[in-house]
Amino acid sequence: MIQSGLLSSISVMSERVTSEQSSQLEKIRELYQEKDLSLGLHLEITNTDGDAVFERQWDQFENLLGLTPNYVDVHKGHFNNITFDTVAKFCLSRSVYFRKYNETTIFVSSPAQSFTATYQDLDIINKWIGNFDRDLTYELIFHIGKFDPDCKSSLNQEREIDVEKLRRVHQLLAEKRISVVSYKSLTARVI
Repeated sequence: MIQSGLLSSISVMSERVTSEQSSQLEKIRELYQEKDLSLGLHLEITNTDGDAVFERQWDQFENLLGLTPNYVDVHKGHFNNITFDTVAKFCLSRSVYFRKYNETTIFVSSPAQSFTATYQDLDIINKWIGNFDRDLTYELIFHIGKFDPDCKSSLNQEREIDVEKLRRVHQLLAEKRISVVSYKSLTARVI
């Protein structure tokens, strides 16, 4: 999806990367240099975690990829009742974008809105896109991949559906003449 220009950002769960994935990490580093690809730190946290946990995962990300994250998002934060403001403050200290979460009450550089496309049909996504303000940036989130019969993820079945949905959304964006950008291209504007 990255090579075809359909995906502009990916996030990495730094504590879940295995040694068998070293070739994937190398390919990600190459694509990061070649494309307008942004890389995010996908934090795994609970409501009791703070800066020490964020720092550890940040450092792991940098050690694994030899790169600094362009943005931070949270893995299943809505299930863990985490304090999004704590993560937002961490992002401010690192001058990095933070995915737009409605629970965040302090100002941090984020898209105007983030919308998870998984479980949404194309009509709902198209309606959301139709309400864009051309002067703002929006994030549409997909969980793409291939179905793995051995995977226990709740998103396993939806991954292949999201690949096709991503292709269709790119057609919609092209028809509406809406540009696709990455967090990497927005980095100069971080506040």
